[in-house]
Amino acid sequence: MPHTNTVEDFWSKVDIGINDDCWLWQGLVLQSGYGQFVIEGKKWRVHRYAWTLYEGEIPEGLVIDHMCRVRVCLKREHLQLLTVSASSHDNGFNLRTHCHPLSGENLYVAPAGNRVCKECDRRTSRERNQRIRTTVPS
Repeated sequence: MPHTNTVEDFWSKVDIGINDDCWLWQGLVLQSGYGQFVIEGKKWRVHRYAWTLYEGEIPEGLVIDHMCRVRVCLKREHLQLLTVSASSHDNGFNLRTHCHPLSGENLYVAPAGNRVCKECDRRTSRERNQRIRTTVPS
């Protein structure tokens, strides 16, 4: 019988940041830049699954928008419901400020189209590398 993931399995794959940091999905990330998780035989985009845990069902015609512009972020305060048209407009034209200015030299647009805060990305990489160094036996 195949393993069935639980809500606890889901949260075990989330790197909960400190203070205002994003909560980053550490599991499977699709080419689109969104995380994916399977629970009860259903594939979920992780931000959509997290929203249903926080708030319940997503109303028809609305999408979950990452205010931080980080597609693998699951922190409730960084997610909001928008209409598809508002989300597309916002993703293309409104450069929000989150933890750091998401523009100019601090903005990296990944091949999948997601916008990345370079300063947060560097911090996350340093933290990940530190975790690897401390868990790998010498």
